[in-house]
Amino acid sequence: MKLFKMAALIFVICFMTTGCDISSDSPENLLNDDIVYSESKNKLYTFVNQSLDGTTLLLPENSSEVGEINELGSNIIAFQKKQDVNDNSSKVGFILISKDKDNFKLKDNILLDGKDIEYANFYDLNNDGNDEVVLLINTEKGTTMYVYSVVDSEIELISKVQPTWLDNYLNYTNTKIKIGFFDDDLKLDILMMNIDNKNNTMFATILNLDNDNKVKKSNAIEFKDVNSSKDLYIVSGKVFNNKKGIILSIPTNKDNMYITQIITFKNNKITVAFNEDNMIKNSYYVPIRDMDLDGVLEIPVLNNTMIDSFVGTSASIPTTSALVNWKKWNNKEDNDAGTIFISQVYYNYKNNFRFFIPNTLANKLYIKKNVIGDATYYTFNYYEKDDKQPVEIFQIGISPKNLVEDAKATPKLETILAETENNYYQLIVNDKEVFEKYNLTVDNIKEYFSLIYK
Repeated sequence: MKLFKMAALIFVICFMTTGCDISSDSPENLLNDDIVYSESKNKLYTFVNQSLDGTTLLLPENSSEVGEINELGSNIIAFQKKQDVNDNSSKVGFILISKDKDNFKLKDNILLDGKDIEYANFYDLNNDGNDEVVLLINTEKGTTMYVYSVVDSEIELISKVQPTWLDNYLNYTNTKIKIGFFDDDLKLDILMMNIDNKNNTMFATILNLDNDNKVKKSNAIEFKDVNSSKDLYIVSGKVFNNKKGIILSIPTNKDNMYITQIITFKNNKITVAFNEDNMIKNSYYVPIRDMDLDGVLEIPVLNNTMIDSFVGTSASIPTTSALVNWKKWNNKEDNDAGTIFISQVYYNYKNNFRFFIPNTLANKLYIKKNVIGDATYYTFNYYEKDDKQPVEIFQIGISPKNLVEDAKATPKLETILAETENNYYQLIVNDKEVFEKYNLTVDNIKEYFSLIYK
């Protein structure tokens, strides 16, 4: 062990001291937990708890979007749960509290049979100028969507939805929804995903509430081999130029993969982009993003075969790094559907950095990790199918600051890519001629490199 640490120390001294350069000779919610005390919030919280009649506050499953206590215009909505231990039953719902400055009054109360609230949010679905309360409530028999209006401090049920348009709809016990503007009619749409866990089948339908609170529905699109609604991800936005759509990341049973599908919605009809032959598949979920900030969502495609000793092959195994090709949909469907390459990025989660691969080197870099003592080095090698051996272009070295200080080395600032409280990140070039052959410089490497978390 001492031998490895000594080797690392010598290596660090060489590339961290001012005497070395990059030449061919050198080695290389309303209630905020952060608030300690707020008189107004403390008064509200006290009043809410006093208003609960044998119930407790309940946090819906989509806790990133709503809280236990929420403000809706001049009203407060607090979600609640009532448990009966004698007959092992439960009810869920919400209480309605009106507010006038710091004065509160209990107005109404709703409790329905259910185990939990799968989803809760507030949207003006019928264009009456007021936000409705949208709930997905789970029971042992399935999941039901409820829409309540809150007008003049009164609660009214205006819609109750189960997927009765599906054959054997009672088998579709799991439901997931996404609300947004999915076409250009300026009316909010509800994407409803209904899942039959026994047969691993899912249907997607888009719903609307008209001005009379009647539900209009689109055609239903079927998806097979769906693993779980819990791990289903839904992102809406522009999917091509000015075309709106929805990108689904769907977990499958086969090979425990994630498939990507695009839904577009026009004239009350759903269409999907990809067929089974050209479906994008990843070994685990990677979030959809607008990587080039042009307003259009990009699709991630994993290319981890170019990473040496890659760890992580399924959604259940954590990954230490990823090489991702970011692509755009080509606005075609079925056999003509495909993607357009935008960029490639290497993400190193363990060592907290990302590296943008220049397009001239995309899909041609093979990344290998080496550890010498306490220092870690990532070698970026140029590799094509016809090459017998990959050619090293550069390395990124991560060295603990205490190791550098023990060596009494002075960092060579022009090759430092980043510095954190504990580590130095430094560019190492062993062959300057090879490095410059691929139009690389210290300056553009610094532009391509960034920390994931600062």
